[in-house]
Amino acid sequence: MSAFLSDVVPDLPDTDPQVSTSNVALTAFFLRSIVTPRRLQTVTGAFEELPFFYLRTTGTEATLQPITLACATAAYGIRHDSASALATARSTYDVAIGQLSDDILAFSDCSAPGAVILSVFLCNFYEFMMCLKNNRPFRNIHERGLANDCLESGTSASEALGQAAAALDLADDDFCRLLTGCVIRAADAAAATSRLDSRSTKEQLLGGIERAQDIEKDLEQWTRCIPAHWMFSRHRDMSWPTEYAFNNRCDVYYDIQVAANWNCYRRARLTLLETIIGLIDLLSFSVRPDLMALKHTSLAGMEQISEDICASIPFHMGTRGSSSGPILFPDLNRSPSRNIVRLE
Repeated sequence: MSAFLSDVVPDLPDTDPQVSTSNVALTAFFLRSIVTPRRLQTVTGAFEELPFFYLRTTGTEATLQPITLACATAAYGIRHDSASALATARSTYDVAIGQLSDDILAFSDCSAPGAVILSVFLCNFYEFMMCLKNNRPFRNIHERGLANDCLESGTSASEALGQAAAALDLADDDFCRLLTGCVIRAADAAAATSRLDSRSTKEQLLGGIERAQDIEKDLEQWTRCIPAHWMFSRHRDMSWPTEYAFNNRCDVYYDIQVAANWNCYRRARLTLLETIIGLIDLLSFSVRPDLMALKHTSLAGMEQISEDICASIPFHMGTRGSSSGPILFPDLNRSPSRNIVRLE
């Protein structure tokens, strides 16, 4: 967030009386959302479609327009310590929130469901900005509507999303939506298998394992259909101090959104592998000869995924030198020998 609100992309001057603060705020917001490497992001890449849906809904009464304006004006107000901009953002947001509630109720009949989903994400982004500014805890205001939260809570994503789940277009040829679909299915599978216990039948337990394995295969498909620049590179140097790299390893990604998508994929896989191991423990190894090997493979997979998540932390968080200088991040634009966390 600090990087998104920083001077990476300078704001346009607003001294021209013909240019409104709202226009300056929107221009800076979209510049920061599109061209900066640490731009506005969600774990499923939904904000990649923000410019498209924003232009598509221009001139309409779609909630996406005022919600975007509220976020842009709030970011401008925080950067420039402008009470008037923050007040404008608040009033714009309050009006839009009521309209968004109506949009969500009519989600299955909505002509642009993607715009509604983006509006929900932007609401959370606005709330998050204001929580940071006011130093208060952040609570996801649409917690039941987000599949990733269901992975954490062990609840069914399809039940939490309701009609929204059926309305989502989860085409397999769209790598962002393919990941979203897999996360929803992983949450559903974990919720369903959590109700199984030692009294469940062998068929129920094996069915749960097979369901998790099927989703695992589709998650593997995601790694094969992502763009080439979404692949990350592993870097290791035994001289790197442990407080800045995990096991002397630091992975580098195209940008923080790509890194977040990879960790969304990893979190879904961890949930599935944990589900598989839990079900195997309820079965006798004599039921199926490959269960012991499957358990060992799943445990090894969880260990590898956990290491990958830890190795992504330097890229997410950056490092700070011994002085109070700026936070430094691994950078793809440097030679491999220097393409790591830099210490000053």
